[in-house]
Amino acid sequence: MVTLEEQAKYRMLNGMVRSLEFKQDTLVIPAIEMINMVRAVRMYQNQIARLQSSNWVNDQIETIKTYTSRNFCD
Repeated sequence: MVTLEEQAKYRMLNGMVRSLEFKQDTLVIPAIEMINMVRAVRMYQNQIARLQSSNWVNDQIETIKTYTSRNFCD
């Protein structure tokens, strides 16, 4: 959780960056937020990659059948 003091600091930093008039949009955020965003993106990329694998899908089906002790024909 970001404190009010930290929010004020980042507002000030963002204002300073904007005043430099970069040609591209810039944003100053806490490093931990960037790390968390990168981790989330990587996690979703890995999940999507697994979903695209037919072996993964077949493994999940077998796992479900094993845990439920059922076949899809039941």
